[in-house]
Amino acid sequence: MGDMLANAALAKPTRSQKWAQNRFFSETPEEAAGRLLMIGWEGRDSGEIRDLIDEFRPGGLIFFRRNYPLGRPAVPSAFWPEPQDDDDDDEPWGYQRPGPQEAEFWEKQGLGPQEEDLWERKPAAQLPRRAADLDILAPGYLREILVMIQKYALRTLDRPLIIAVDQEGGKVSRLPESFFQLPSAREMSMLELERVKLLGARAGRELRSSGFNLNLAPVLDLDWPEGGYIGNRSFGSDPAQVISYAQAFQEGLWAGGVLSCGKHFPGLGGATLDPHERAPEIGWDQGELARSLKVFQALVEAGLPAVMTTHAYYPALDPNELATLSAPIVSVLRQEMGFEGLLLTDDLEMGAVIGSMEPGRVAVRAVLAGHDLVLVCRHHQVIREAYEALLEAINKNRISYGHLLESGVRLQRFLKLLSD
Repeated sequence: MGDMLANAALAKPTRSQKWAQNRFFSETPEEAAGRLLMIGWEGRDSGEIRDLIDEFRPGGLIFFRRNYPLGRPAVPSAFWPEPQDDDDDDEPWGYQRPGPQEAEFWEKQGLGPQEEDLWERKPAAQLPRRAADLDILAPGYLREILVMIQKYALRTLDRPLIIAVDQEGGKVSRLPESFFQLPSAREMSMLELERVKLLGARAGRELRSSGFNLNLAPVLDLDWPEGGYIGNRSFGSDPAQVISYAQAFQEGLWAGGVLSCGKHFPGLGGATLDPHERAPEIGWDQGELARSLKVFQALVEAGLPAVMTTHAYYPALDPNELATLSAPIVSVLRQEMGFEGLLLTDDLEMGAVIGSMEPGRVAVRAVLAGHDLVLVCRHHQVIREAYEALLEAINKNRISYGHLLESGVRLQRFLKLLSD
């Protein structure tokens, strides 16, 4: 064992470690604190996003339906100045050119005969419309704004932003009805796997064409009999079925050009309370935990690039802390399952956290537990509290350089996936 440790200590750094050392060695504490955050905002002003980038230098942005339609700045050149040497042939990381005109895009990506049977049961308002009816909510318009934001981030931060959205399907669909509306996971579980993959690919193509590079899906939680909170967001109660359908949906998203994020580790299917209101306690025994963890293990082995934890208690894994704050629970994912991707918290503005804890303190403890991105999804003051607490922890070396470097390596791997 001693020889193995000595050899590991003498081993040359990997390419990712070299990149991270070069990139993050010169990183200021302010830059480090910012890139640990994925943030949202209240309204529909794209100028507000520019201000958030300048103030916090975040690792990512997350969009919600309240942010639509996202308006252009009144004077684009004043808000988003273009560099003199900007090359129109260079696309920001994680994006592709729109290709055909919007109407042709919708025509080519229209509902195929296999999907029509499913969508006949949907209200007319939920059906995708043609581009002529989309007006400013069209994917092409949104993409124009998001690419402008991404270019600004590349110039300002010297790295791209992760731009995320919750587009699971069913009731968790953050884009308005003018965008393609996925059925719920429960509805998808009634279809053939190949059709689920096609649905994921269609959603992925539209998200990518709209400017997103990460979909916070699929849900990997089992539909537990005594649960109730997750409901039709789950692909089912059988681990094998959930694995098959989640993997098909994930592969579709990848084929469409966006990355995926499995949630809510270590499994929220047994929750009877909504973490948006209060933190549930899930009293699974070891056998029940094993059933839930089996799904995450399979998706990790299939290449899952990101995972989101949850604001819930699991006494069998950690009798004292929320999963968000639990190093033992994170170690199950990192050490036992071998997960090397990005680890995200759920939103710190949920009632399970903000109702009884200080957001800044939670942000620091979540990073120390092993998270790479802390989500603060709405209010500027809460973002500031989290940022200032992280900055103080970095300045006082509570969050060490080594910790930041490890997180930086994982971020680099993720960004590399966006550029592939």
